[in-house]
Amino acid sequence: MNNIKSFLSKLSMSLIQTNQRYGLTLSGSEVWKGDTIDLLIQLIKSSHSSRVIQLGGPELKSIDHHVHYKKGAQLLGQECSLLVCDFESGFDANSFNSALGALVGGGILIILSSPTSSGDLAIKWLQSHLNMLLRIEENEALPKLPVFESHRSANLYLQQNEAVNNVIKVVEGHRKRPLLLTADRGRGKSSALGIAAAELMQKRNIRIAVTAPSVKSVAPVFQHAARLLNVQSQKNYELEYERSQLIFASPDDVVKGYVSCDVLFVDEASAIPISMLKKMVNQYSRLVLSTTIHGYEGCGRGFTLKFVEWLKQSRPNYRAKHLTQPIRWGENDWLESWQYKAFLLDSDEVDTKPVCLDTMQISQVDKSKLLQEPDSLRSYFALLVSAHYQTSPNDLFTLLSDPAIKLFVAECQGKPIACMLGVEEGGLSEKDVEQIKTGLRRPKGHLVATSILNSFGIQCAATQKSLRLMRVAVDPKCQRQGVASKMLDYAKRLGGYDFLSTSYGATFDLLRFWQKNEFHLIKVGSKRDTASGCHSALMVFSTRSNWLKKANFAFTNSLTYNLMGYLRNLETDIAKELVFLSGSQTVSKLEKEVVHLYVQGGASFETAAAQISSMLFSLPYDQLIQVSGLLISKVVQQRSFQFCAETYGFTGRKQIELALKSELRIIESQFTL
Repeated sequence: MNNIKSFLSKLSMSLIQTNQRYGLTLSGSEVWKGDTIDLLIQLIKSSHSSRVIQLGGPELKSIDHHVHYKKGAQLLGQECSLLVCDFESGFDANSFNSALGALVGGGILIILSSPTSSGDLAIKWLQSHLNMLLRIEENEALPKLPVFESHRSANLYLQQNEAVNNVIKVVEGHRKRPLLLTADRGRGKSSALGIAAAELMQKRNIRIAVTAPSVKSVAPVFQHAARLLNVQSQKNYELEYERSQLIFASPDDVVKGYVSCDVLFVDEASAIPISMLKKMVNQYSRLVLSTTIHGYEGCGRGFTLKFVEWLKQSRPNYRAKHLTQPIRWGENDWLESWQYKAFLLDSDEVDTKPVCLDTMQISQVDKSKLLQEPDSLRSYFALLVSAHYQTSPNDLFTLLSDPAIKLFVAECQGKPIACMLGVEEGGLSEKDVEQIKTGLRRPKGHLVATSILNSFGIQCAATQKSLRLMRVAVDPKCQRQGVASKMLDYAKRLGGYDFLSTSYGATFDLLRFWQKNEFHLIKVGSKRDTASGCHSALMVFSTRSNWLKKANFAFTNSLTYNLMGYLRNLETDIAKELVFLSGSQTVSKLEKEVVHLYVQGGASFETAAAQISSMLFSLPYDQLIQVSGLLISKVVQQRSFQFCAETYGFTGRKQIELALKSELRIIESQFTL
């Protein structure tokens, strides 16, 4: 033990001096591992004031904080100098990556037990990277001590100070110029918010509200503000300084208008539904949006691809600041570099070299070869990340471990330009079907099969074998050249499947794309996805499933009712697309006459509304696409006059009806009905 003590002491001192982090694996008896951990805790406690945290496994003695192996997200915002991980009972890639962010410079990661599964590609991939950590074995010679270089910056807090000034400018500058503050983990983003809050509270009487998905994640904001102001943070995350306040408020309370403040800080914004973020932007004229980016997984692609693009349009004078300089650990940190390699966290950019589409070849990838071809895996995953709004380390491990998930790639001259993910579903037994119908079980991995069964009572959709297309990702410079459609054509020719399906966050462009490729819409989800902010759309392609026509008819038959029910908040361009997909209806001469009477002033809106709706459902697509959002909102979705006035800028019902009649007059005179 004396040799180990000396070894660990030298390692710890070297890490502290260089502000680096490192990882160890321990292999031996439980007693020996426990004694080694105790020894390391004593060393850590003597040289650090930080805590010791354990992720997974039975709780060890002398541990300050212990969380389940799936609960690493609870450690966001916390700090430790020793992180002990025990994966004997299970491993969660998302949780582990979150926990690593709590380990500060000079700290050590200890892996006690690795997850075991001899045939699991994901576990093999993980184990190959755990083998890169320093291995200490009972009754074996100690390894050579690693050598670290110091990368301490001359001005460690330069970027953070700039961020603080940017936050203060939101309050002291012009209204409606929000700040978007992004940072990799360990860059002092939350600390910057706390420092800025303290400076503002010292300068003026101000009420600052902080919101986040979890109150625990904003603990550093309050800690830094309290330290600088030399005051105690009160219960429920409230802090007072003279006549100023810093308070926490839940996102729900914020969007409901319950929170009055001079400036709103939104921390970990990418984990808040996009629809809620938009409301916050519209409600608060002084706003700071802050979020973590850690490779592809910290900042959801929905935030980058959807919300930030919306923000540029809604608040063109917004400002952005990205922090790259680490504060919690040193630059070129060994453990951060290892983490990026193990979980492909740098796979968010695809190659930008020109390609020739004439040589494109599509094939299915043998996933068992990916462990020997890590560069290929990195390229495929980069494509999948670039085209989707929500990717996490768990997605990488699911891709490798789940045999039902199939990976297809399109290559030009040996370079991948597109990837497609599909998951095999269906093939369920009659017993499974009966249990699903009665709500006794919902088998994992059969999303579309169970949805069709429960929505329409169509049993053969669950007993037939199908392939659900999860993602079709194309290199951005090769998009809009038919690559994705060719990938779908390849999937249609695959043998062994009765039908293909897809389920995704419905947007106008995606609905048009899948419809163009002969997929039929049969269901729109009743709730918006928290990440994309969209309703889900379920579409099916089949040339041999007779039930598809029945499902499509049932959907379109109920569409008129649903558009004024749970879909009444749907975006009007998507609502138009659904009206078109419902199939052109016929409008009678009598219905036309009622609409004409309304236009001329002889009939009320309430009298003619149903007939106007029939008219809209009868229009061919090229005419329907020109219909205004006002007409769709008021007639098809039956929104209130008050809503339409607020949304479309009218003073009230009288002005709205004048606009409706004017548009209907054009439809009557110019469109063939």
